[in-house]
Amino acid sequence: MATVDTIPVTIHPDAAAFLEEIGQGRELEIMLEQAKRTIPALRSLDVVLHDFPETGPPSLTIDAHRDPLPTGYDWADQEFARWQVREFPPEVCQNFTLMSIYHTYER
Repeated sequence: MATVDTIPVTIHPDAAAFLEEIGQGRELEIMLEQAKRTIPALRSLDVVLHDFPETGPPSLTIDAHRDPLPTGYDWADQEFARWQVREFPPEVCQNFTLMSIYHTYER
C-alpha cells in the first residue's frame, strides 16, 4: 500500500495552464493532500482539464486511480465532495471534481 508521500500526482500541462489562469493552485494542493489522506486504496492522482464549451465552462477533474474495493458501496467520492464544499467557497468548488477510477491491473 502506498503512503501519502509516495502516491504519485500528475498535473497535465493544459490543466496546469488553466490552474494558473484561475489562480487556485493552493486550493488544489489542499485537495490533493486531502485525497491522499482519505481515499482508500489510492494508487495515483491525475489532474485533467475538461473544456467542452457546449456543456459548460472548463473545469478540472482529480482522477483518483484506485484498487478495486472488495464489497459494498464506496462513499469516498461523496465524502470528499462534502469536505470540499465545507472547506471552499462555490467559486472554487465549481472548478474541481474528484472521480474514482478503479483498476484491476497494475498501473
